[in-house]
Amino acid sequence: MPLSERFTAGGETTHRAFPLDFLGDLCRNANGSRIMGCEPTLYAEFNEVTGERIGPILPLGGSSMLLFNAEYRFPLFGTLGGAVFADIGNVYAGSKIDFNNLRYGAGFGFRYLSPVGPLRIDLAAPIQKRWYEDSFQYFITLGYAF
Repeated sequence: MPLSERFTAGGETTHRAFPLDFLGDLCRNANGSRIMGCEPTLYAEFNEVTGERIGPILPLGGSSMLLFNAEYRFPLFGTLGGAVFADIGNVYAGSKIDFNNLRYGAGFGFRYLSPVGPLRIDLAAPIQKRWYEDSFQYFITLGYAF
């Protein structure tokens, strides 16, 4: 399947605990060895002798995707509001969705109702972060995700 036709997730409108298009699995341990039975949806080149990563991690995408988002918005004062949210989901290389391999993220944000539309600032962290993932993500966006 061409890369342009594959599902990717992560970012301000899908799963906010991950960078844009980087929700998925690298299928590698921290020492660089492959995880047997795992189909990657992220790609990185590794030195097969030392196990060191060579270059950046890139999104491959997958054939299926599952996402759940829950967000609670509340007023703070005036045109400023707050939000707490949880994002759950994953991208899968094959067509089978594995409910045991869901990725969880949680966060909070602020909503400012500006004259040109709502301005969002969100901060989110993955729960059970993997060795190649960042501890948190932040997004500054104009408009609501959903």
